[in-house]
Amino acid sequence: MCIRDRLNGIKAEHAKCAGLLKAADDRAKAEQAKAGEAAKELCKLQRRFDDLTLEHMAAAGSASDWQKKAKDLEAELGVADEQVFAQYEAGFQSAVDLAVFYYNCSPDRFDVHMGVVDGKVERVFDRLDEVNNPPAE
Repeated sequence: MCIRDRLNGIKAEHAKCAGLLKAADDRAKAEQAKAGEAAKELCKLQRRFDDLTLEHMAAAGSASDWQKKAKDLEAELGVADEQVFAQYEAGFQSAVDLAVFYYNCSPDRFDVHMGVVDGKVERVFDRLDEVNNPPAE
């Protein structure tokens, strides 16, 4: 009877260990599943980070290109403004020369920056060098 009791005790202990082993195995599988999901989520986040990094680099490069284009166009506009005003002044000077010749008057009476406003002679244009580099006060 002793052997049978001992055998039953061993069976019970074995069943108890098998239950604990199954529970531990189930917990390990659950943790592995969580770790797998976490690894997948980490991969997704890494891909998103990489995509955003590339987008940022492209946007920064594009912004730099646009800033350079804007600077170049501003320089071209400055040159064009100066050329237009120089042509205006040359045309005005030609008109002054003709007026001096035909009406025999002093050229000092003419100023490209002056105009007739409401029946009075007033300054209507600022010199480009005064606009771009105002006199120090």
